[in-house]
Amino acid sequence: MSSFQLKQFQQQLNQLLLAFSLPGEFHAQLTALFERYEQPGYRYSREVKGLPEPAYHLPGVMLEEIQIPLSALAQERPRPALLLAQECWQDAYFETKWVAALVLGQAPMFDVSLLIEAINGMLAHAPAAEHQLLLFEQGARRLREERFDVWADMIAGWLGQAETCARGLYALLSVVEAGDDAHLPAVFRLLEKPLADADMNLRPLLQRLVAALSQGSLPETAHFLYEIAINFYAEERLRFFRSLYRNMPREQRAFIAQGFRREVTLLADEQAADE
Repeated sequence: MSSFQLKQFQQQLNQLLLAFSLPGEFHAQLTALFERYEQPGYRYSREVKGLPEPAYHLPGVMLEEIQIPLSALAQERPRPALLLAQECWQDAYFETKWVAALVLGQAPMFDVSLLIEAINGMLAHAPAAEHQLLLFEQGARRLREERFDVWADMIAGWLGQAETCARGLYALLSVVEAGDDAHLPAVFRLLEKPLADADMNLRPLLQRLVAALSQGSLPETAHFLYEIAINFYAEERLRFFRSLYRNMPREQRAFIAQGFRREVTLLADEQAADE
C-alpha cells in the first residue's frame, strides 16, 4: 500500500480519466490505482458504508476526488459511460462496482431500453444485497427520477416472481430512501402483496422497508398497515405485524397505536350505521 498524497493521486486520476471512453483500459487502470492504495484495515468512508468483501477499504478522500470528475464525464458522454459501467460492474470488488454505479446513474438517458438491459445484465454480477442496493440507489437513479413508470414496472415484475421478490423489495427500498413522497402511492401498491403474504424469508427485508417508510411518512404508513391488517386478516400475519410494531421507536409505536384505535372506532361506527 502506498501512502496517500493528494497531489500525486490527482495526477494519477487525470491519467485514468483519459481512458474513460476505453472501458477495458479504464477498468485495468482503475484496478491498478485501487490496489496501490488498498488499506485492508481501514474503516471505510461515509460514501461506502457496510461494504461486503472483497473490498479495498480505500481512504474516503479518494472516493470524493473520483466522484466529481467521473460524474462530469458521464454527463458529457452517456454512451461511453454505459459501456464503462457494464465493464467495471463485472469486477468483484465493491469500490469498483461503486464507480460503475456512479457512472451509470450520472449518465443522461439516451435509450431507456439499453439502460434497462444494462441494469438487468449487471444484476447477474450482484451477489450480495449491498450490491443490489448500490445498483438501485445509484445506478438506477436517472431511471427512477425521470421514468418512474418504467422503474415501477420493473419492480412489479421482480415482485411477481418468488425468485426475484427480494430484488423487487430492495428496489422499493431505494425508492423509499430517495425520499420522494410523490411515489408513496405506488410504493404502497407494490408493497401490498409481499406484506400481505409475509413470507418468512423476506420478513427482515419487509421490516426494513416498513421502518424506512415509517421514518419518512408515518401517518400514511400507519393507515397502510391498518388496511393490510383488516383486508388480509390472518393470525400468523398479525403476529408479524406485531413484530413490526415492536421494532419501531416508541414515538412511532404510540402514533400507530393511536391511529389503529381511531380506525377501529370509525370502522365500528360505519358498521353500526349500516345496520
